[in-house]
Amino acid sequence: GTGNTALHLAASKAFNRVIELLVTRGANVNARNEGGQTPLAVAEAATAVGAARRRMTGGNQRVSEETASATVALLRKFGATN
Repeated sequence: GTGNTALHLAASKAFNRVIELLVTRGANVNARNEGGQTPLAVAEAATAVGAARRRMTGGNQRVSEETASATVALLRKFGATN
């Protein structure tokens, strides 16, 4: 396994409503997976990948850069750190 929590997975897909639900139900915003990454680190990586993909494909990507940035901001609002 990867050690990813539901919050890691929601952060990687920019599922912001799921993130809100998980955190308000007690999910640890600073949990680390087996690679040592927090959900915030996963969201930041998704933002970087989204930006690179947008440049390579002319705008086609699964998670928009804006949504991924909003995910990073949301996790920080909930106290997430790296």
